Amino acid sequence: EITDHVVLRLRNKVIDLCLLCYEQFVDPADKDGFSTEQIEFSYSVQASAGQVSSDLRALFLREFEFAASPLLRSFALTDDGKLLSGYVRYFRSKEVELRENERKDKEDQNAVMNLVLPIGRSLAYNWTHGNRREAGIVLSHLTGSGQECSTMVSALSRLMKRAEPVRLLEAHMTTLTGMFQAWMENEPEEIESDSPTDEEMAAFEEAEQKHQEQFQALELLASRFSQSLGVGKLDPKLSPALVGFTREGVRFAFENESEWALGSRLSFLNVLGKYVGWVRRNREHREIIRVELEKREATMKAHPEFGEVHSDDVACLTAFRQALGLKASEIMIQQVPETPATDANDEAMADSLTELPSRASVGSSRITRGSLASGRYSAEDRTERSASLASSRITRDHGDQSCEDSLSDSRYTRRESLASSRYTRGESPEASIASSKYTRGESIASRASASRPSLDESPGDSAEGSRFSGGSPTGSIDRGTSLASSKFTDGESLVERESGSPDDNATERSG
Repeated sequence: EITDHVVLRLRNKVIDLCLLCYEQFVDPADKDGFSTEQIEFSYSVQASAGQVSSDLRALFLREFEFAASPLLRSFALTDDGKLLSGYVRYFRSKEVELRENERKDKEDQNAVMNLVLPIGRSLAYNWTHGNRREAGIVLSHLTGSGQECSTMVSALSRLMKRAEPVRLLEAHMTTLTGMFQAWMENEPEEIESDSPTDEEMAAFEEAEQKHQEQFQALELLASRFSQSLGVGKLDPKLSPALVGFTREGVRFAFENESEWALGSRLSFLNVLGKYVGWVRRNREHREIIRVELEKREATMKAHPEFGEVHSDDVACLTAFRQALGLKASEIMIQQVPETPATDANDEAMADSLTELPSRASVGSSRITRGSLASGRYSAEDRTERSASLASSRITRDHGDQSCEDSLSDSRYTRRESLASSRYTRGESPEASIASSKYTRGESIASRASASRPSLDESPGDSAEGSRFSGGSPTGSIDRGTSLASSKFTDGESLVERESGSPDDNATERSG
């Protein structure tokens, strides 16, 4: 092997210079001991080192190590770990500038060209033997960093797919699992005080909102990754690789670490579900995933802490199986014993219904770790929320019933008033007016009886109750006495009259 060559000596000196530039890094969280000029100098030399490092990696390709020429093999830059780690640290410190482009009306194109382009060029030239973690850093900016950055990362993704599609899938998994792990570790800290101030509650709720938005951004990124694999037809190399990809995602979701509760990672299946459309098309591949799921489920069921798995985490697994076209898992079904009804429980329920909480008590809810992915709440919050919603439903139901009764009474009163105001030709207006007057507190039954006077009733009664007492021996009815004395056409009954004939409708309008 050739170890001493003028090109090699020059290359090694440039690498040493770049490493010295990366050593000028200033931690953004600890800038107090540095002046503004020192910080600007630090960023400037690291940006220049990043561009030079990109050129070095583009000129001295890793593929040269497989060349037949000994000289060309010696030119291969295989030990580039320090260059890569130095630039990634600088990239992370300036990453916020890329994210700000999403909210700006005019994007900062210099941030994209100075940060994304150098590392993108290095990946494009060496992707056949490229670093998946390095690719994940760039691919994570496919969404959430503005249109300019999204366009550049999309172009890089297409190039990587043509060169080595299976390695691209591996980069997808590395990106998604890394971001999911960061999301879990970024959970807002609970408020320790029993009586927190308004400022503490506002800060906590804001942190929870950002945490939930972080997971939604992860789901969006997974959806864009899946779409970048193709439309309709899939690359023949990717079809079997997607099975391994899905199995790896399932393994990660069921894998448990000591510091997290059992099943805390099951919400990752919501992210992995963006890819299952490709697996579902092939029955053989779907069967492989089914077997893998049941194996993982059986292992989790045998765990001594299985009873503590959150029900919403199990719901993520159920939704994932449905997306695959599989039936619900019988292994994960938990039998929850029902609490027997007692007098104490009945009294507690009665007390909870008596003391109805205000609407303000439902306004805020605290979201627990692991449940933010699907908007889940803790047990206490679910109880309070259920009681509040139940009380509001009871109040609303009572209000609706009262409203229905009022409307029913008003409709009945209006109907009876219109019916009693009809009178035929020759009927005295006084009698009709008398029959149409009802007191506000009169019952529906009395109005019904008032609107249908008997044949024994006679004129001369007071208009207060619209009841007619007395009667003629012959059973004849005086004209102008009541609604029952109205003249109808031959063969027309009172029921037909009330059903609304054309003449009757005209009389009603005139009334």
